[in-house]
Amino acid sequence: MTNDTSTVAGALQECIDHLEDNLAAKGVTASYAPSTGMIGLIDEILNIQTGGSCYHIEFSEASYVAVGGSATLEVMLQSNYAPLSGATVTVTGSDSSLYTGITNSSGIASVTVNNISSQTTFTATYSNVSTQCTVTVSYIFYDACDSASGLTNYGSLVSLESSGTSANLEYDSTENAYAITSLSSGLKVYPITALNGLDNLKLSFDFKLPSTTNNYGVGIAPIIGSTHTGVGMFLNKGNSGRESTIHIDKNNSETFWGNSQTVSNFDTSQYYTIELSVESDTATFNLYNYDSTLLRTYSHTLSSVTTDYNTLANRDYGITVGWNNNSSVKMYIKNIKAESLDTPSPSSDCSQYQTEIANAISYINGSGS
Repeated sequence: MTNDTSTVAGALQECIDHLEDNLAAKGVTASYAPSTGMIGLIDEILNIQTGGSCYHIEFSEASYVAVGGSATLEVMLQSNYAPLSGATVTVTGSDSSLYTGITNSSGIASVTVNNISSQTTFTATYSNVSTQCTVTVSYIFYDACDSASGLTNYGSLVSLESSGTSANLEYDSTENAYAITSLSSGLKVYPITALNGLDNLKLSFDFKLPSTTNNYGVGIAPIIGSTHTGVGMFLNKGNSGRESTIHIDKNNSETFWGNSQTVSNFDTSQYYTIELSVESDTATFNLYNYDSTLLRTYSHTLSSVTTDYNTLANRDYGITVGWNNNSSVKMYIKNIKAESLDTPSPSSDCSQYQTEIANAISYINGSGS
């Protein structure tokens, strides 16, 4: 319909129609609303992006928590205020990692980031727009082992063999780490009291084993202290060089010894990492080289050793030390940390976020309140 530009009302309506058409040509969908008037329509000019479509990108949450070192990030992408599907979104981390994700029909790309050991910032980018979020790691226990004050975190020594009754754990200022020493034959454990009774966790620490005579080493294990029972991975210097061995002990007696595997080219000047993940009835042990490559993995069903493991209150987790008695043989550990493997409840979700955006768009278009 042609407006009568000879009247003030007709001329004003012609201006409104012309402005709406020109905004649409620039990728901005807007219409006149009595509540905002002509000024509201003119303000829509600020939403014009030169060079193409108007894009908007946003993470569904400002901060995520990594579980087991991983987190799934959700990125929402819009073009001209509508979800953009089939678009490739790039996600880069402050840890130099690089990921990509493709948006679905709702304009959402899911990207799983891995190997998160400390707070990391991630930036999602598409075309000329970007957004950021942080991924944090929530530890249920952490000890850097950089002072003597942390030694109170460890309980009384538990023997896994009848002869394993004495050891020493102290802070070494020269190494800036804990020094652990075997002062009797047999295997024994320093339990981490804060982890008693827990399930679904990942426990790890870094260790350095200086070159020495045979039968000295450290390891990690879930234990039942009341019955002197333990299942673990142990790094020991044997006749074939440094070896990783899976041990199973029960009632102060070694009931199984095997799965010994030599660690090739073991470097006594470097820190290696040992890791224990426990999920319900399964314990998985991982050994990592000083460059973080996986050297060995082994899983064991805890209840096959004793059903005492089924009662969470019985469980402890700790650092094993053995085998022989020599106060001069010091081994070093640091960065003892445990994190939960339970997935936290999200603080928000994309459906809620999309509803809020839809309401805002409705208001801009003059159909909302």
